[in-house]
Amino acid sequence: MKDITFGEKLGRSWLTCNYNGRVREYAYLPVQGTHKKCYSAINSDQEIVPAENLDLALITNGAFSRDTPQWNDVKDKCLIKYYTRAPIRLLWMPEKHELAGIILENDLEGEGLSTKMNIPNINGLTNEDGIYVNSDRSVIFVPAEAYKLGKHNATSFERDGFSRAIFTGEGAEIFAKTAVDNKRTPCTFGIDISKIREPTQRVPVFGDCGADRLNLNGNNWNGSNSGFAFGVKKSAKGASQKN
Repeated sequence: MKDITFGEKLGRSWLTCNYNGRVREYAYLPVQGTHKKCYSAINSDQEIVPAENLDLALITNGAFSRDTPQWNDVKDKCLIKYYTRAPIRLLWMPEKHELAGIILENDLEGEGLSTKMNIPNINGLTNEDGIYVNSDRSVIFVPAEAYKLGKHNATSFERDGFSRAIFTGEGAEIFAKTAVDNKRTPCTFGIDISKIREPTQRVPVFGDCGADRLNLNGNNWNGSNSGFAFGVKKSAKGASQKN
């Protein structure tokens, strides 16, 4: 994993991350509210866009590795007491469906569960290490055999299809290392597709929740005001899209 350094900037409050020679800037304080409220607020701000993919893993790493008031506040509020949102929505597909597994769709506008997701044509997606991705990663299909819900070690988490679909491969590695370095178990949670008969829509969140775990949870209803979401400065946007 490449060297990463974190910090803060004066003026409007920003959390900074220098990753692989590129400085990324995250607006502080993050937005708190429902899935829709969070991303509506971020999109109405001229300076930022929703943080996604690799940026979400970097924020988690900064919160657990940088001992300053702002980063500690992110750790305590956004990852331990409550949780952080990802601008994605999920469609859990029943075990007996030909597309059994998880369909992920970019949700930068925060539609969440308010509109119905479409089932993509898998023939239009590219197989990348067991998950199926369209050209801009706005739609991803993770087959049932490509992910495992429950406890992971660092290696299994970074290889897990669900983890890679949310954070990218780089991000999944960083998220898992953050957990292990802080004596936490990386875990994934979601819907048991053997127990559903129809496609079931949810949104993903992640955090610690005080249980000695670092969780990626794909079973959130999106309506609670407890979740946080981060904006990244537009000029710093450019998270790696590699799996």
